[in-house]
Amino acid sequence: MKTRRWKRAQKVYNNINNLKTKGWKLENFIKWAKNKEITILGITETNMSEREGKFLVQGLNMRYKGFWTSAAQDKKKGSGIGILIEDKWEKHVGAVKRYSEYTIEVRMYFKQLELILLGVYIPPNDKTISKKVQQRIVETVANRKKQTQIIVFGDFNHTVDNVLDRQHPQTTNYKRLPLFNWLKKQDFVDSYRSLHPTREAYTWSNSEAATRIDYIWLSETLFAGLRHAEIEEAKELTDSDHKIVTAELWLEHAIANNSNAKIKRKEQTRTIYLYEEAKQEDWEEYAAELQKQLEWKKVIRQLEEDKSKAKSDADTINKI
Repeated sequence: MKTRRWKRAQKVYNNINNLKTKGWKLENFIKWAKNKEITILGITETNMSEREGKFLVQGLNMRYKGFWTSAAQDKKKGSGIGILIEDKWEKHVGAVKRYSEYTIEVRMYFKQLELILLGVYIPPNDKTISKKVQQRIVETVANRKKQTQIIVFGDFNHTVDNVLDRQHPQTTNYKRLPLFNWLKKQDFVDSYRSLHPTREAYTWSNSEAATRIDYIWLSETLFAGLRHAEIEEAKELTDSDHKIVTAELWLEHAIANNSNAKIKRKEQTRTIYLYEEAKQEDWEEYAAELQKQLEWKKVIRQLEEDKSKAKSDADTINKI
């Protein structure tokens, strides 16, 4: 069976700073991605404006469309995010929201699938911004629709596991990011750790330490299509002290084969009961159908309760 190419998504992310003055970093990154047929690229700590990001990508003319947030004007580094999407996928982009210099959201629409790309950067020493970024993620996840799937990626500046994700585990003052446990409760999966449950690998390092602080988190249905997840060296490509995080997904299971018109016609069907012609077995069938409807209402009630619980979890994030 032939599969259309856009049903396979390869998502990569890298923290690359100084793009404004060293455009060759982005050029190398895009060339590398093009050769590997990467469909979606995420970048944090761009330290440049939205306009500068657009001009930089347009000048390279390499079949990718860029969506950017501007860096904070009062900070020399540590802000600005970009999402680059291959041109064959770019036609599916329906909305872009730039919540702040630290959060960007791109919504893509396929048949019966809304795919949200949420790029974030959590500063290591700013509790106020950290809280706002976590709140934004919680709100997006809590308010998603049934057909919505989400990828949350970026530099979180925290580790999920104090032992596996740190070259030198902290013995004191180790603080877990509340968001990580909350995402797990919502059935989100750390793409790399899911395929490498015991491997010690790091995404950031200097001469004294190494940690895994860069992540690609997947909602449950997307995780079912995860095929590969790796951490790759970026030093020669972008001269970054962060490595590249990659995830390859198949989306065919999440994209409906029915057209919107067919679905609409299906929704317009109705049942007519001819009571005067009903036999005993017809009444039994009717009773069974009624019971199904009652059970379905119970399911709806449970979903509403789950949504209420998600909002309650959001309140927990507010107390950080």
